[in-house]
Amino acid sequence: MGPTRAIGLELRVAHDDTLQRRGPFRAHRT
Repeated sequence: MGPTRAIGLELRVAHDDTLQRRGPFRAHRT
């Protein structure tokens, strides 16, 4: 897994967390 992919995942998780502060995605993606 390259650094670009890792950054993409980080941004994606952060974006999902921003959209849903309650955090169903947070529990789903560790």
